[in-house]
This record gives sequence, structure tokens and C-alpha cells, in this order.
Amino acid sequence: MKRLKPRAQGRSFAIQKPSCHITIVMKDISLDEYIDTDSITWSQNKKKDTTMSYYDMYSNGGTWDKK
Repeated sequence: MKRLKPRAQGRSFAIQKPSCHITIVMKDISLDEYIDTDSITWSQNKKKDTTMSYYDMYSNGGTWDKK
């Protein structure tokens, strides 16, 4: 129900009521049961810088050290 406040010259004004809408989001600890820990350790142990060598060195002319 909207409430009106009487104003001058027969007008009315809606009463503004302060409100606060707060949303609190907490971490769902039940999600930890579904996370595969093997994939996490595999991705952490992966080396970022790897040296790649071509398998056919004779036709290539040697090894190359590029990603």
C-alpha cells in the first residue's frame, strides 16, 4: 500500500521509505566433493617452458628450440 504525504495546494507526495537490498553469497562447500583433484594436480605440475625437437633430424637439418 502506497502512502501519500499531503503537500501544498492540494497536492500529494509519495512517502519515500528507505530500503536496503543486500545479497550475501557464500561459498558452497558441497562443490568440493565434485571437483576432480587429479586434474588440478596435473595442471599445476605441467611445465610451461618445454623444448621441442623434431623427430626427423636428417631432413630438418638439426633440432630447433621453439615452442
